[in-house]
Amino acid sequence: MPWRTTLSSSPFTASLLFWYVGLLPDLAALRDSSKSRTARVVYGIFSLGWRGSARHWRHYRIAYLLLAGLATPLVLSDPRVLATLPERELRNGLAEVVKHGVIADPDLFALCERGWEAVTGDLERVVRQGMAVKARVIVEDPYERGLRQALNLGHTIGHG
Repeated sequence: MPWRTTLSSSPFTASLLFWYVGLLPDLAALRDSSKSRTARVVYGIFSLGWRGSARHWRHYRIAYLLLAGLATPLVLSDPRVLATLPERELRNGLAEVVKHGVIADPDLFALCERGWEAVTGDLERVVRQGMAVKARVIVEDPYERGLRQALNLGHTIGHG
């Protein structure tokens, strides 16, 4: 089935393009600092003629936004993968679920209050509701000026 190959390779392709577009300014910097003509030509080809002008940066931002928009629906979530994680890692991830329940989904929080077995027994529901909360908050506050800041609760402390 060719569509299965396409479906399974689409996230990889989108990620690869996202990564490559992010490298364009770096490849141009390598081109500009190379001593050898061969290296300059190779880096020049891969940098797609990037010069860092205002126009190039504008196109860069547009390409990044388009790729992000195209890649977002390709995110796949399979709760069966979660069952392969060590319990400690699963518990760490489920802390996000509790946070989502506190922020915007009392039903999800009630499920979390019922305990570990209740949560791990219905991972598909937990993942679906957690993703729905995150998507709803991001749509309602795309610029992180209100409720969306609550999604970063813990990230700031964890990375600090």
